[in-house]
Amino acid sequence: AGCYFTHGTWNHLATAAKTVHCEEKRSKYAVYLQWLPYYWRLCQCFKMFISTRNRAHLVNAGKYSCLLAATALNGAVYWVPQLRSALLACKTVATFYAFMWDILMDWGWIRGRQRERLFQITWVYAAAAVFNCFARFYPVFDLFGFGLHGHIKDELNDTLKALLELFRRANWSVFRLESENCNNLEKYRSIDFVPVIEVPTD
Repeated sequence: AGCYFTHGTWNHLATAAKTVHCEEKRSKYAVYLQWLPYYWRLCQCFKMFISTRNRAHLVNAGKYSCLLAATALNGAVYWVPQLRSALLACKTVATFYAFMWDILMDWGWIRGRQRERLFQITWVYAAAAVFNCFARFYPVFDLFGFGLHGHIKDELNDTLKALLELFRRANWSVFRLESENCNNLEKYRSIDFVPVIEVPTD
């Protein structure tokens, strides 16, 4: 935003050079702002492990460590293009790690058939998992050149990735809440089953 106003990009008479300058600044530096959420969640994981001694929090910390490394490489590749191969490998590992955590831990499928379900139709869970996988891996496909990058305008492609991430998070939230409500994995409640209280109609 600072570049947008200080370099006059907001002015409709701004030159193309000024616009390109701000785009380059955004590409090189804004990527590091993505560190903050991952760093905070990493700290939370370590704090939870210290409090509970539950090693699952260390596994979750590994996920955020991979995402932090991928974000760092994503920024460094602008200055050192030779790191592109390392970026692709790290991004693939981090995305697969995050996807498996979504399915096994956040959605509770580490329990297998013992997992209680709110939806009795199996394909609902399968469709949610497939969409989650596609939405998570689309930016990776884009890096490898299998996405729509180069076939449509960059602005439209960025909008598509943002919408995919938005719907992925909404999709994740539904099944995360469903898992916690049915299985009480995080032990927020002292009992696993929440009885339904019938309200008298009289």
